[in-house]
Amino acid sequence: IKQRTVILQRGLVDRSPAVKKECTKLMKDAWLMKCCNGDPISLLKFLDVETYELVGEAVIDELLRSGMAHVQEDQSIRNFLVPAFEENG
Repeated sequence: IKQRTVILQRGLVDRSPAVKKECTKLMKDAWLMKCCNGDPISLLKFLDVETYELVGEAVIDELLRSGMAHVQEDQSIRNFLVPAFEENG
């Protein structure tokens, strides 16, 4: 997980558009589509965003900007935030 997060942390903010493009392609093609079946919520879990919060923010920002974030019809980020808040709150 740490290697994936380092790649994303550095690649998504790189000055070179080519590096950003390849990093986004890797995230989309290898991790989002192959490992997480196109589910952005699964991708966030896959990247352990509870530990690597900044990477999670960068990933979801890129997914939203590029139009790759398509949450399944019956899901919402609220489904995941409310139970977590109730457990910790």
